[in-house]
Amino acid sequence: MHASAVVCDERVTENQSQSPCKARHFKAIEGIPSTYILEKLHQLGPRYYGDKSTAFAELYVEGIDKPFWVHEEYLVLQSVFFQETLQNVTSGDIITITLPSPDTFEHILQYLYDGDADKWLPDL
Repeated sequence: MHASAVVCDERVTENQSQSPCKARHFKAIEGIPSTYILEKLHQLGPRYYGDKSTAFAELYVEGIDKPFWVHEEYLVLQSVFFQETLQNVTSGDIITITLPSPDTFEHILQYLYDGDADKWLPDL
């Protein structure tokens, strides 16, 4: 038996020109393994990473002097920290977070989008 996946109301497809999810509320889909959903999101990740036109919010990290255009589904599905941080955030908001090691954030964020740890682990 597979665990339920937590996804947004819209389907994830390879042909999308918009963010894979514009719905604010996520729901469980019985019978769809979460690993499958993450695999599909990771396949689309390079297309959406840093894409201002489809971003949910503008994220700033203290100590980094640039914005990160983020998509809620990539962060919330993979990070308890972001589940809590984005709980009261609405689309279009500007968020600032403080992290103990901001210099690693961009690598971690990219991993949340593409799932490819091999390309950044050697840099840490």
